[in-house]
Amino acid sequence: MLVVARDRAAIADLTRQLTLHDTPLDHWIRVGELRRSLKARGISASTPDAHVAQCALDRRALFLSRDAIFPKIARHCELRVIDR
Repeated sequence: MLVVARDRAAIADLTRQLTLHDTPLDHWIRVGELRRSLKARGISASTPDAHVAQCALDRRALFLSRDAIFPKIARHCELRVIDR
């Protein structure tokens, strides 16, 4: 699929409106700790999945997803997931 200039501009406008989450070193350490604690419970979470879950945890945000991994993660930490 070819992205045309107006599509690129629309995407840029949308992303300028998003709140970015800082990811300093201590965030990545928490991502690794989350993955390790989940693995100890038999749950294999990818680094990207653990990263977005940790972003929601860091912000104490409600997490909206239909991906089956996030309710599994939420059962073992304070992640609040709506998966409708």
